[in-house]
Amino acid sequence: MKNNFKSAFIVFCIFASIYIGTLNVRVSTDTIIATLLPIGLIRGEGFDLNKIYPFAAEHLPSGNITNGVHYYVLKENNHLISTFPIFSSILAAPIYLIPVIYKNISTSNMDENFILILTLGKISAGIFCAISATFVFLSLKYLTKNTTGALLLTFFYGLGTTTLSISSQ
Repeated sequence: MKNNFKSAFIVFCIFASIYIGTLNVRVSTDTIIATLLPIGLIRGEGFDLNKIYPFAAEHLPSGNITNGVHYYVLKENNHLISTFPIFSSILAAPIYLIPVIYKNISTSNMDENFILILTLGKISAGIFCAISATFVFLSLKYLTKNTTGALLLTFFYGLGTTTLSISSQ
């Protein structure tokens, strides 16, 4: 058990270093809400995007507008909600917590902290993908009883699939 924890921790650290260490911060219209929503959650604004959406629309406009809003939000009962799953934003909130409180980031001053917010989104995505690779490694190690084979297949998963090119970004 102790050996499993040690090898899992090493796998996590390797992949987290690779994913976060690229220092290539990218955000798209598909991910802007997930990147900004943890700030609203930390500041007690819930899942309503009324304060976040103007910032997102200004910085990442989309040509696809329906009912006066971009495709990545829905307008329901005078509230804006995300069209994409929000679970990653909920999981990312603890990662954002200390920087958001320390820098006093809120939905009203996101513009002056935009680079930090994008970096927090990148760090969150990198951590989630490193955890994913760690679970793949542990599962393969359990199923195959072969640490070397599990490690090799985990590297294929972590570096040869969309986990690297899309998810960790």
